Amino acid sequence: MNDTSNRLYISDLDGTLLRSDAMLSGYAKRKLNALLLEGLRFTVASARNVHSVRALLAGLNMNLPVIGSNGAYISEFKTGSPLMINSIDNDVAKEIFSLIGSHSSVPFVTSHDGKEDHLYFNDISNEGMLWYLDERTAAGDRRLQRTANVECKLNERIICLNVINRKEHLEGLFADVIERYAEHVEINYFENPYSPGWHWMTVYDRKATKEYAIKELIEMLDFPVDELTVFGDSRNDISMFKIATKAVAVANALDEVKNCASVIIGPNEEDGVVDYIAADLMKNACR
Repeated sequence: MNDTSNRLYISDLDGTLLRSDAMLSGYAKRKLNALLLEGLRFTVASARNVHSVRALLAGLNMNLPVIGSNGAYISEFKTGSPLMINSIDNDVAKEIFSLIGSHSSVPFVTSHDGKEDHLYFNDISNEGMLWYLDERTAAGDRRLQRTANVECKLNERIICLNVINRKEHLEGLFADVIERYAEHVEINYFENPYSPGWHWMTVYDRKATKEYAIKELIEMLDFPVDELTVFGDSRNDISMFKIATKAVAVANALDEVKNCASVIIGPNEEDGVVDYIAADLMKNACR
């Protein structure tokens, strides 16, 4: 790679870098590893937790930290060790947990106890929750911990409250959380693309956004960033689009994401991100 400028590329995972089977294709892995060997500065910013990110990208020789849990974490890719954690204020987390209960739901609770992460749960009351539990179990997620009283864990650093249900059951809860706590937390509401018909409402600290985490990451890096290119497909990618030099949407992105993009490329199924990076580096090397 002859391009000596300080370019940084950051990609979302699901629906963007990963194909629709939630896997990084063999072609994409080989191409990225070749570019990384030549000096490519690349990392990811995902709604997934760092443990899932590391598993999905195993074999990718990436040296930069990764952003996980929608910006709640910046972590070392090779070890998973956190470099930054944004957690919800404990009093706010307890109030929202109680509000969730008033809507006859119990969330999955992600926390950090000062040493390690946990993913607490108790009742599995619907197929959407069961899908998530089975998916995490199959992935060997060591954070999983069934507990008779999830509420007693709310004195730990709370990273995320995740409620899974049908859309009609979540709409009222979502409206209540927005009305009461929008100034304190970041709330995401979406249909799980891998379990159609089941919607998730995730609650993070207000600083847990990809935009905020990318700004923090750039401050951590020991090289200047002259140009930032980001890739995404979903609503939670829009915040990082706002701060990028180039905001790139894949062809399968939501229309509202495409409207915020400066470039639209091929779809995730055709490894549009990897091909764009390779072409972009080649173009700039020839200048």
